[in-house]
Amino acid sequence: MTANSEQADLGHRLSTPGGRAPADVVKVGLLADFAGAFATWGPQLQQSVEAYQALHGNSVQGPDKPHEIQLIYRDTASQGPERARQLAQELVLHDHVKFLCGLDLSPHAMALADISKEAKMPVVIMNAATSPITRMSPYFVRVSQTVPQDVAPLGPWAGGARHQASLHNPQRLCLGEPGELRPDPFRQTGGGRDAATRGAKRGSPRRRRARRLSEGMDATWLS
Repeated sequence: MTANSEQADLGHRLSTPGGRAPADVVKVGLLADFAGAFATWGPQLQQSVEAYQALHGNSVQGPDKPHEIQLIYRDTASQGPERARQLAQELVLHDHVKFLCGLDLSPHAMALADISKEAKMPVVIMNAATSPITRMSPYFVRVSQTVPQDVAPLGPWAGGARHQASLHNPQRLCLGEPGELRPDPFRQTGGGRDAATRGAKRGSPRRRRARRLSEGMDATWLS
């Protein structure tokens, strides 16, 4: 099936009554990594959902009657955005979910932008933190944080901690594109030198470079 025919079928299935779950059951597809390198995320998201439902129940009151919330979990298995996209399509076309959620990694969330727009499918991003994600689809909403929200406060904190702990030679190490290096929060507090390396995977030349860049530093701030 071609990409165009998949999109047409997706729109058709979602626009017909037979393409949706019964009104008294709201199916929600949760995509996350339960296996592979990022396998810590999936269980955390599932356990948080289960803890909430244990406290508040698994149904919500609609305009006319209660609706049961049924979670369907799918393991992206740390296999990248294409796997996330495939599972999302299956959840929409075959499981007839009304919402998608989860998405621990940014590439996985980004891969769902076209699906959400074509199917008019709300997607609740529970972790993926790359800033522009929510601008990729009007059906995206994020309930976690962005990377700058995490790392920007660390500059002033590191500056204060540096003086308190007598760290005379700290650096900020950016594990991303050199163009993404934003030294201001760190520099403004008297931080040391900045360095950048990209895609520092375990055992990769870039990771070894990151280790070399950290040599001689009293502290390294990873962002």
